[in-house]
Amino acid sequence: PEKRAAAGAARRARKLKASPAWACQKAIQATYKRAGLRDLAVDHIYPLAGKTVSGLHVESNLRPLCPKANSKKLNKLPGFLAHELWDATGPDVYHEAVQ
Repeated sequence: PEKRAAAGAARRARKLKASPAWACQKAIQATYKRAGLRDLAVDHIYPLAGKTVSGLHVESNLRPLCPKANSKKLNKLPGFLAHELWDATGPDVYHEAVQ
């Protein structure tokens, strides 16, 4: 439990550090709400703590993603990864590709 709490605190700190003052918090919250209503995760397209580049916690860097694909993506850059596929079931929703 302590490790999980520490990891959560570190993630919250990264998100706070990556949130510029000009970010529209209402738009960010709306993105999370829309994703939650559809049982989707919210992915940072450019990860907050990538190895070579780090993105910002802003609306334009967020997208709904199925939880399985989001956990598989981890902190990788987009590069339109092989396991992501456009899904016609909804706008801007990516799902794991069937192999």
